[in-house]
Amino acid sequence: MTPKDAFKVGFLHKCAADGLSSEEVLERIRNAKLLHKMGANTALGSITSKAWNTLWPLMLLGPPAAGVAGGYALASAQDDTYDKDELRKKEEIAEYHRAVARLQRVHDKQQAGAV
Repeated sequence: MTPKDAFKVGFLHKCAADGLSSEEVLERIRNAKLLHKMGANTALGSITSKAWNTLWPLMLLGPPAAGVAGGYALASAQDDTYDKDELRKKEEIAEYHRAVARLQRVHDKQQAGAV
């Protein structure tokens, strides 16, 4: 049985349960056809369709976008930012440490040669 046939059987069963005569059943059928032509049944479908067309991109793209935003925020929070002067000072200090180590090696070689 197709869904259309099942609907017809259910409709007629409901009419019989309501105790309608054949003329009253025909009147309900005419009213249902008229409502369908006026679009009363398609209005809800149209609203649902528009809502779905609006929401599915958000549901599809929302989680990746949230992940990107969260990752960017976490990376920004963990990022060590320095200004130019601070970087220059750190480089100078590192160069002084290398120079001291080099001088220490030269001094150690001279001491080893003098002994």
